[in-house]
Amino acid sequence: RVADVAHEVLPDLDHDVDYDKHEIARTAAFIAAELSLTSGEPCDAATIAETMPDDERAASEKSWADLSEAERTWAKQLGIKGANAWDAGTAPVWSKAWRQLQQEQR
Repeated sequence: RVADVAHEVLPDLDHDVDYDKHEIARTAAFIAAELSLTSGEPCDAATIAETMPDDERAASEKSWADLSEAERTWAKQLGIKGANAWDAGTAPVWSKAWRQLQQEQR
C-alpha cells in the first residue's frame, strides 16, 4: 500500500482565515495516526478540537490572563510557573532550542 487518501469536507470552513481549530484538529489527528504517535487509542479530531481555544491568537501573543486552561497546562508542562514568567518571557524554556527540550515538553 502506498497511501490511503480521503477527501474531508469541513462544514462552514472559510479558507480566508488563519485559524480554524477543527481543520487543525483533523490535521493533528491525521499526523498522529499516520506516525503512530498515539498510545494505542485512536486519536479523535473532535476531542482534539474541544481542547483547542476559540481565540485565534497564538498563545505567545496572549497574556497569562488570556490563556485558556489548556494553554496554561501546556505552558506549565514547558516549565513556566505562572503569570510573571509568561508575561515577562523570563522562563528558562524561552531560551532553549527545540533539541534542548525534554521529550515531555515537545
